[in-house]
Amino acid sequence: MSQLPWFVARASGVVAWALLAASVLWGLTLSGRPFGRTPHPAWLLDLHRYLGGLATVFTVLHVTSVVADSYVHFTLASVLVPFVATWRPVAVAWGIVGLYLLGAVELTSLARRHLSKSAWRAVHFASFPLFVVASVHAISAGEDTTSTLALLVVGAVTGVAVVTARSADGIPVGTTANAISSVSLRPPLLLACLAESSETLAAIRASGGFAINVLGRHQRQHSDRFAAKGAAARAHEVAFEEGPLGLPVLPESLATIACEVEAIHPAGDHQIVVGLARSLERAAPGTEPLLFYRGSYSQLTLEQDELAA
Repeated sequence: MSQLPWFVARASGVVAWALLAASVLWGLTLSGRPFGRTPHPAWLLDLHRYLGGLATVFTVLHVTSVVADSYVHFTLASVLVPFVATWRPVAVAWGIVGLYLLGAVELTSLARRHLSKSAWRAVHFASFPLFVVASVHAISAGEDTTSTLALLVVGAVTGVAVVTARSADGIPVGTTANAISSVSLRPPLLLACLAESSETLAAIRASGGFAINVLGRHQRQHSDRFAAKGAAARAHEVAFEEGPLGLPVLPESLATIACEVEAIHPAGDHQIVVGLARSLERAAPGTEPLLFYRGSYSQLTLEQDELAA
């Protein structure tokens, strides 16, 4: 599946926010009467309107490309109605509120000649909460500043992980793996090595996606269970949750990374599955990882000065 809509969504969102910021700042500058009592040139006001118009255009492009990126499963309702989206509903809701505020500001600006000055001014003042809402949306929904670092940490010390996927019949399956590694940060790519005979590999081929559940120390039972093959794993006894991209995930994991299959490469009796990380969720600070060292489970021991640091 093409990654173009995903990249367009992220790029257009950043550009829309930057244009909005420039428009608000330019409007504040003009309202401060930088030329004193002398009327300011008409092109300065035109520039303010042009920046606002461009911000609207890129916002529409942002929303359209988000819906077009079918792998994220955004519907038209989920980008127009707050809290309908299953992916970060609060963060998306901030963006939806911003979308409506932007629409109100732009429409009243276009219809300014037909409105009273007080009515136009009252709506135009919504530009300030609009900028705040858009900024909160960008911070809470964006992943560039947080997921990259998180992927680096997860890739550096993977510990024990369970790779989960949904079979062609919609049944959750999984397999324990410690051959997990970070491949690239831009774009964020990870790899998992799975046996040719793996039921999970077959499910990944069928669905085009998989989740990497990095286990915490309290989840040893999942590691033991999914080390077994096929029906012996008794996956039907596990209380999976539905995670991002519709993937089955293990609740309370140290980290959960939802991936879209980027490529699958043969390597002996295994297949190297390369995934594009589309979502990352982490446990609360202080959750200890489950580690496997020299044939047995282990744990990290930190000296007191290391804890203080």
